[in-house]
Amino acid sequence: MKKTILLAMALAISASLLAQIQTSISQSQKYQEQDKVKEYKRSADFGFGVGTDYGGIVGIKATFTPLKYLGFFGAAGYYKIDFGWSLGLNFYFIPKTNKNNIRPYAKVMYGTNRAIIIDGADEYDKV
Repeated sequence: MKKTILLAMALAISASLLAQIQTSISQSQKYQEQDKVKEYKRSADFGFGVGTDYGGIVGIKATFTPLKYLGFFGAAGYYKIDFGWSLGLNFYFIPKTNKNNIRPYAKVMYGTNRAIIIDGADEYDKV
């Protein structure tokens, strides 16, 4: 009887130790999967906004990103007197991943960037 109780206790202790080992292995596998860098594929963006990036005081902008480091954009907006627009390229320094919270970029833009309004002489107003 004493041997049976000792055997049962030994089995119970070894089973609990084995369960803890398996739990720690599965947790380490879970953390390893979280540490993997996942790159997000970005194909297009669309949005509303304000400023010259959006073609005027208010406007819309669409960006197409065929490569992870390059994006093409176009914007159309309205200044106080006329329609404004801009076209350009975004050069991304790092790819978009689950590890990067900030993604710096450089921009080359061509289009309208100001409106000239002359009080009392509307014929000289232009974008």
